[in-house]
Amino acid sequence: MNQAIIVLIIMVVMIVTFFTGWIPIVAAAMGVPLLLELTGILTFSEAWAGFSNSTVISFIPIFTMAAVLTKSSFIYRLKLWVKNLQKGKNGKFKVLAALVFATFLLTTFMNAASAVAVMAPIIASVAAEAGLSRKQTLKLCGDVSSNSILVLPIGLTLTAYLTYNAYLEAGGAESSYLFGIMDQTILKAPIFVVWLILMIVFGRRFIKVNDSELEDGNESVVKENEKATVLTKELDRLAIGMFFASIVVMVAGTQFFGIPIYLTCGVFAIASIAMKLITVNEAIASMSWVSIVVIAGTLPVATALNKTGASAILADILSRMVGQTNNVYILAAIFFLVPFVLTQFMSNTACAAVFSPLAVTAGVAMGVDPRFLLVASQLGAYSAFLTPMSTACEAITYETGHFKMGEFAVSGIFSSVTWFVLFMIWFPICSRYFF
Repeated sequence: MNQAIIVLIIMVVMIVTFFTGWIPIVAAAMGVPLLLELTGILTFSEAWAGFSNSTVISFIPIFTMAAVLTKSSFIYRLKLWVKNLQKGKNGKFKVLAALVFATFLLTTFMNAASAVAVMAPIIASVAAEAGLSRKQTLKLCGDVSSNSILVLPIGLTLTAYLTYNAYLEAGGAESSYLFGIMDQTILKAPIFVVWLILMIVFGRRFIKVNDSELEDGNESVVKENEKATVLTKELDRLAIGMFFASIVVMVAGTQFFGIPIYLTCGVFAIASIAMKLITVNEAIASMSWVSIVVIAGTLPVATALNKTGASAILADILSRMVGQTNNVYILAAIFFLVPFVLTQFMSNTACAAVFSPLAVTAGVAMGVDPRFLLVASQLGAYSAFLTPMSTACEAITYETGHFKMGEFAVSGIFSSVTWFVLFMIWFPICSRYFF
């Protein structure tokens, strides 16, 4: 059997298994690299490369530092602050807005996976104290983190337009269609703001809450006999200082010096253990193992798709669909929705790399604005809200919120549909009056 077909079959089996729950998600994720190696599609190093991926490795020190913060008195003080904040007018909304804004900022200056890994224990604890649904709050913050790329004109946003222009130039687009340095922010920031408002006001209602969870705020998380921390006053201050120092160093390292997060945060994690702020067993217990295994196990799918030509088969199917119409809105919808579906089960970077050149080529050949199709494929590929396999931050959200696969997918539908509709409305206006 053709190897590309085998990869597509493995991908379908993975999807069905994850959604039906016939096999525990961790076991199903481990089965992916195992099958890819057994069938000879990938070598040992290729099949298991996900476990040495820099993002996966970064989880270990990040979770350790999150555990250091949790062990300190910071969470206890935060709960007290939440109790006071929620007493005022629109208290719950203020707490929710604070959590969302903190997640957004961390994502902007670090990355989605790191931001959610840091925020997840804080969100879960604070949401319960504020009487917010833990699942709703975690999923909202997870989606915000997934969607925060290219919003503010810093870091990656300042270079993304170069990548877009490279696709446009390679596809033969006219120079008038090239993006400027601020165009990404002009394009995405308004969509993001409106999307976020709609998510806070309406979207949370579409996120299923398990009635068995004590999330209604009837039981206060801050109990009368609760201790702020088991650490001494000196170690407590040191723990809080180490955590926030690690955040500052991680941000500075990635933004200005190109130092990987696993190196900067790893130094702080080792130092925290050495200073007895946290034990090795506590650090191990803090790991989100489901998130780590799901991401590491499914990453090789992208490698297999590209190596066997299965991605070319998918692109050819899309090309045939495109060939039947020249309506720019239908074309944009196709180039958004196909990558959107595929990115739920494979690397969003790989998905964008497959469909972006095809989008530009189709736009130029059909005489429509190639930027519309290019951005559609890019945003579709990075709109990963439906499965924990899509991105590392969604995997952490999935585990921390104790979601089931079906309810997790349903919880992301409103977010996905809203994002798609806003893009289809705003891009034509934006390209006409602002680019």
